[in-house]
Amino acid sequence: MACNCGFHVVKPANAPQSVASVSAPGATPSAQRTFLRPPPSLSMYTKSRFSGSQSASLKPHLVARKSPSSSPPSTSSVRTSMPAPSSVSSPSTSSVRTSMPAPSSVSSPSTSSVRTSMPAPSSVCSPSTSSVRISMPAPSPVSTAVNTILAVGSNESGGDEPATAAAASFWLPREMSKAIPVQDQRWISNTLFNSGKLRPHLKLWYEPPVPALIYHQPPMPDRFFTHRLMVWMPYHLWNVRVFCPTCGKQLTGGGVHRRSRKVLDIDRYYLMVTETLRCSVCVVNFLSTSQTVRDQLDLPHQKMFRLILTHKYACDIRVIRLLRERTLGNSPTRLVKQLKENHGEEWLNRLAHYLGECADFVITKKLSGHAKGTALWVTSIGNEVGQIVTSVLTVQEGPALDTMVSGVMERYRQAAVPPPVLLYVDCGCCVSDGTSMLHSRFSDWPDLHIRLDIWHFMRRLAVGCTTDAHPLYPTFMGCLSACIFEWDARDLTLLRQAKRALLVQEGVPGLTDQMVDGKISKKELSLYCRRRTRGEVATITLIEQLLEKLGGNNGRDLMGVPLLEQVRMEHIWRVQRRHVKCIQDVPGVQLYTVTGTTTKSGILLTRYRCARGSNSLESFHLHLNRFIPGTSANALNFQLYLLEGLNRWNQDRGAAAVTSKQASLLTYAGDVAHCVNTNSLKVFGRAFVPTFRPPAKYTGELLGVDYLLRNSISSLPCPSATLSSSQPAASSLVASSSLAASSSLAVASAHAADSLHPCASSLTVAPSLPSLSAASSRPSAYSQPPASMPQPGVSSALDSAPPDESGAVDDSGMAGMDRVDSLAECLVELRNQLTMVLTNQQVSNIVALWQNLLDYDKQRVVFAARHQSRLDTGRFRSPKKKQEFTPGVESLKRHALTTTAPLAQWPDCCRLIEAIFVRLCVIHRSPRKRGTGTVSRWDLILEDYRKIRRRILSNGTVMQQTTLQLVDVSHTTLVQWHNKRVKREDNAVVLQGLVLPSRLSVASDPLPPANVRPQSAAPQPGVAHHYILPSSTVGQAKANTFLEAKSK
Repeated sequence: MACNCGFHVVKPANAPQSVASVSAPGATPSAQRTFLRPPPSLSMYTKSRFSGSQSASLKPHLVARKSPSSSPPSTSSVRTSMPAPSSVSSPSTSSVRTSMPAPSSVSSPSTSSVRTSMPAPSSVCSPSTSSVRISMPAPSPVSTAVNTILAVGSNESGGDEPATAAAASFWLPREMSKAIPVQDQRWISNTLFNSGKLRPHLKLWYEPPVPALIYHQPPMPDRFFTHRLMVWMPYHLWNVRVFCPTCGKQLTGGGVHRRSRKVLDIDRYYLMVTETLRCSVCVVNFLSTSQTVRDQLDLPHQKMFRLILTHKYACDIRVIRLLRERTLGNSPTRLVKQLKENHGEEWLNRLAHYLGECADFVITKKLSGHAKGTALWVTSIGNEVGQIVTSVLTVQEGPALDTMVSGVMERYRQAAVPPPVLLYVDCGCCVSDGTSMLHSRFSDWPDLHIRLDIWHFMRRLAVGCTTDAHPLYPTFMGCLSACIFEWDARDLTLLRQAKRALLVQEGVPGLTDQMVDGKISKKELSLYCRRRTRGEVATITLIEQLLEKLGGNNGRDLMGVPLLEQVRMEHIWRVQRRHVKCIQDVPGVQLYTVTGTTTKSGILLTRYRCARGSNSLESFHLHLNRFIPGTSANALNFQLYLLEGLNRWNQDRGAAAVTSKQASLLTYAGDVAHCVNTNSLKVFGRAFVPTFRPPAKYTGELLGVDYLLRNSISSLPCPSATLSSSQPAASSLVASSSLAASSSLAVASAHAADSLHPCASSLTVAPSLPSLSAASSRPSAYSQPPASMPQPGVSSALDSAPPDESGAVDDSGMAGMDRVDSLAECLVELRNQLTMVLTNQQVSNIVALWQNLLDYDKQRVVFAARHQSRLDTGRFRSPKKKQEFTPGVESLKRHALTTTAPLAQWPDCCRLIEAIFVRLCVIHRSPRKRGTGTVSRWDLILEDYRKIRRRILSNGTVMQQTTLQLVDVSHTTLVQWHNKRVKREDNAVVLQGLVLPSRLSVASDPLPPANVRPQSAAPQPGVAHHYILPSSTVGQAKANTFLEAKSK
């Protein structure tokens, strides 16, 4: 009798020797082995938008090659490559190598269906005349019958294409297979369909097949990157009655809808399929996800549908719930960043799981045998790229910072890197006699230069002003900056050429150097031009001349209020004069770094980042409130939040300091990235996250609250023994946030924590720089005193354009203003006309005056944008991420839906409209009584302007023969324009006759070349932090059969 238990192999008399996944004992060394998969590469496992789309789901070939057999290959072979936990293979006359993640191999003499238990995989082989490979993943852990599915392919060395094999081994609607990832198509097909038909009993949610607990062969990646499935078919699931909204007849089932949807969830995507309902009377189809169908369900079943659907996208309701309770920091931008981080970490965790399973088959073998306190100050030290070296909380300044400074110096010593050579502070830079406190604290660094932050120096002088609302206050601060800095000649020349070319393209007539300089903004100067300090003697001379020019009667506004309080300013300057030497740049130290290039009007401009001062720490202190959520936290939670925030801040700054493109995976988990890189080096021979750099070894420094409690003779509370047992993880977090600063520049600043104490003041400890030895021999070129006061303007290398024939210019020096004024006068006269119709004489006159305008004034009006590219007000005023769509579209939609009023413009959108309003403002100087009421001056001006506008728009000849655009102006834009114009005119009157330093003073000799960002971050100096990651012991435990039998 033949045994059909499945554990005995019965071979026919004339059948060849079967070769299963485990070689038979009698197999010869020359047994043929065919390799059905190409060598692995990272492109096989590239995810698509954090969802892990596996377009080529092949497992890497991690098994040693066998000697080929002398037997010829079969002329036909049937094979399918599937990530199935169970498979049925029938060998043919040719040897077939099966590489399945199955812990056991079972041969059966028959091809009858075999029931397998999931997820424990098995392999079932039966003899046949052709090679057949059958696999069927079960949708759930219950036992299912294995259906025989055949696929024709080749058994040559490279194997067949995975997409072809996968497409031929199961059935899915064509449109549905386009939206479902490859790794999910097989199990979803077997879950929903049986022989091409929808299964009768379905569930609302299906979990994908999970990876096996133990693998005895290298696994395939499919099961590690699968997605959940939601089946929204209320008619099929619950047999509900749904009626047609048109005819009222009951809808009937029309089967599965041919398309599936990918739904955004909190940490990954999941898939959703729905059904089609059909009205046989109206011959109309309805989707079960439509509002028409869902509104007819009872409320409990409606709540089961937790999706927000649009035409193209789908989102889970849990994502929308995160936007509830909107606060200042709870913005859609923050939610997008959080979702990217969640998706990236989830995908990396799955990748780490898969690579960990693969790595066990590469080099490893199975082994056997043997606070309390009140924080008033937060002090931070940063480097040249904005990373935070250390950050501590103290009760007060002074000796409390000695431990922090000694810890930083010890870290540099252990890392064996040169100490920094420049430190920027906001106070304590020098003393009149002896050695300053900062020099004493940093006594181990004798070559350290301590400099005063220039912004703080300027703020000290600004205290001598009567008020910052004075009209000359902005001019005083701008001239004060011009007395300290001078620009690089080459950078400024390139920017002037680009700005001139841009103005020429706009058709501006009569360009001069003064007009070009007036169009250059402060933002463009700081972005594209480098500058340096003038030197001690030159700076003192220029500041004294500035104080003399704007002091006394010359600094009075139109109300007679002086800009400077003479006695107080004299005392401040007498005290602060000795600090001028503390704001000078250190010779030989390069403070600028090239961040990229930009082309403006055909001119290539270089973008720079400046490391002068403590601006990066000023920005960092604005983000401290974001690190600690809520309004209060105990000492332990405060410390954890602070260290995590420091780690994230440093990683963001480090990614911006290199030229390599930032990785698409947004994660701050160093242990996960280290684990993935370790396993990918074993599997692929390269790091999967090449931008990751392990932090330096923790040196024992105290950070944050721990520093505060140590000075208070206390320690962080330990709520349980579980927390104390997780000390290695805490050490890892501390080490990752306290990376060693580079030897080129370190910026340090100690500021009062506004969020911690309302009376906190400011102290800054500043930056450090590259090696001083190479620069000490270079003579300084900054201390040459000027022969005379700098000229108001510096002539450009470009020749000025010839002036226009017309002598009339506007306030900016642009010619052609007399022609604009003539047309404006003609149009203003139309306001008193009784009829709405223009005569032929008036039309001819308007057209002739229009033709007489310069080409610049005939151009179409460039309307001002109605959106904000950055926050101008608010608590943080941080720039937002650049929008990928057309900016201003949302503003346009809101305006169209909320109001019918036209979009108003400002009168200065073009010179003609501004000239019209100037004349109308002269005519209407005050309100006017009309009947029993009073009409305001602005309403009278707008009334006359709208009369003129209606007469021009209603005349076809004027509109066809000219491009005259009289835009709509509202009360708000009119008042804003008028106030701005009056202030500008008042400032021009007050500044008339004053010779002040030019804001575009050029250095006599060129600045040294700027630093270039490296391609990738350099490894941390010194000993790197060692991640304590437990090794995998899967399958290494030995069961005590005696005790297990006794317990049973």
